[in-house]
Amino acid sequence: MAYALIIFSALLTSLSFIFTKIYQKTEGTSSYVGFRWSCATGIFTIIIFLCINGFSAGFTPYSFLMAFLQSAFTTLYTIVSLKLMKMGTVALYTLFLMTGGMIVPYFMGLIFLDEPSNITKTIGLIVTVLGVVMTNFSKEKINLQQLLLCILVFFLNGGVSAVSKLHQVETTYETVGTVDFIILMGIARVIFSLALIMFLKNKKEPLPNNKPVKSSFHWIYICICTVIITSLSSYIQLDGARTIDASIIYPIITGGTIIFTALSAGIFFREKITKNILASIILCTVGIVLFSM
Repeated sequence: MAYALIIFSALLTSLSFIFTKIYQKTEGTSSYVGFRWSCATGIFTIIIFLCINGFSAGFTPYSFLMAFLQSAFTTLYTIVSLKLMKMGTVALYTLFLMTGGMIVPYFMGLIFLDEPSNITKTIGLIVTVLGVVMTNFSKEKINLQQLLLCILVFFLNGGVSAVSKLHQVETTYETVGTVDFIILMGIARVIFSLALIMFLKNKKEPLPNNKPVKSSFHWIYICICTVIITSLSSYIQLDGARTIDASIIYPIITGGTIIFTALSAGIFFREKITKNILASIILCTVGIVLFSM
């Protein structure tokens, strides 16, 4: 049942990507509107979970530190991603982002949390990594600077997953509950996003091909839908991280997200499922089965 919920959270994550893409189609893809989106989702996350929590929020220094550390990692890899996308390294960026999100916590769990390992897990990890590679396969040429930035993204996104797991299994320092931790992460996201918005407010980037974007407040409704989906997904993942090994949960989330994102893109945007994507879906499915055994 626990694994089924984690796979369901991956489905929710893929749906949040759909709403994000809809937002980008109406508002553009500049860094300014990106951080505005991050700020808005943070605000709505705080509101929703305060309502769920009876308009109260717990606080401990350790949880506060971990929430801000996670948000700092997310903000940093977002900034790096903007640089990489300008360099035309989108596929490689996505590859390093997705693999980092599962490989770093995988080895953290084995080395620092004494999680058990076996041949099935190892094969599952390799198969899932191959699935990620297939869906992001690219013949892009990459220079040293791009490679270093991709490696940085790898460890930053891995850090996001690792921080989540470490907070959920912490026994030495006092921690808040899952809902309270999500509220703290929302607060941290708003603070970082507002700081970047203030910095970028006079540096809005031109739209590609000089095409105007029909901007209105309708994006707020998209934002609310996204927050509802991602909030449920985050809660399931954080709650699962309390009992499921990091070396299992994050590869399953990554593989599931790859599968559902490819299928969702085909359904909502009629994006063609190529041979590479089909191979990726098969490999990630096999990987999830191996991790679930």
